[in-house]
Amino acid sequence: MIEIIFLLLLVGLVAASYCDIKTREVPDWLNFSLIFAGFGLRIIQSLAEASWHPLLVGITGFLPFLALSLILYYTRQWGGGDSKLLMAAGVLIGYDYALPLMKNQMFWFLLSLLLAGAVYGLLFIFYFAVRDRKKVILRAKELFRQGKTWRWLFLSLEALFLSFSFTAYFYLAKNLIFFSLILLPPIFYFLFLLTKAVEEVSFIREVKPEQLTEGDWLAEEIPGHKFSRLGLEKEEIRKLRNLGLHSVKIKTGIPFVPSFFLAYLLAYYVPLIFSQLIL
Repeated sequence: MIEIIFLLLLVGLVAASYCDIKTREVPDWLNFSLIFAGFGLRIIQSLAEASWHPLLVGITGFLPFLALSLILYYTRQWGGGDSKLLMAAGVLIGYDYALPLMKNQMFWFLLSLLLAGAVYGLLFIFYFAVRDRKKVILRAKELFRQGKTWRWLFLSLEALFLSFSFTAYFYLAKNLIFFSLILLPPIFYFLFLLTKAVEEVSFIREVKPEQLTEGDWLAEEIPGHKFSRLGLEKEEIRKLRNLGLHSVKIKTGIPFVPSFFLAYLLAYYVPLIFSQLIL
């Protein structure tokens, strides 16, 4: 049963990655199929073993991923497709409460998703920054001039890191590595400006109302009308089409689902490598 669950999620993530790259969305039928199949397999396993444990493993994997998905969705970090796919991964990976944290694949999947997502996201940001470099540089300069609050925040962080570096060098260990910490705030500020500039330059595009699909995010408000900030619904798309607008601006994003696939592979192999290193 474990092998079937592993293969099901693996095939599901490959299909979802293809859809995300091709259309920038993961269809609901795929996500809900994975969720229902996951619970179905957990129920079958529980019946076969005459134990509640397999089903509870799926439930305890699903609930925290459900909470995380809702947070990421309602803060507009992820779209609905990504969020539902994370729920499906929660059911299929599961959390075995009878095992220590370090032996749970769910722990390694989350850790791998953070790592793979960060690297994957940065590579995409740098790609768009190079592709649209003239517009991105111009917008980054504008954001730098306008962002007085952010500059003060990062300057305060720089002062904090500088104080910590000197204290650590003189009172803990005279190691020049401590002084490398003072580079972190400028690096974070640079990445913040770059990401924001790319987001406003490369991830905004104009489309005709007829090209809108459910879940699209409007990049700017339509005067005199209110639309959902969490993605357009069918009725809202119909309303936009009836307004007679020539085009509307929508916000796109990175096809993030392939990082799920990479994280799942890492979550399978990293614990094996880690266990060999500590033995």
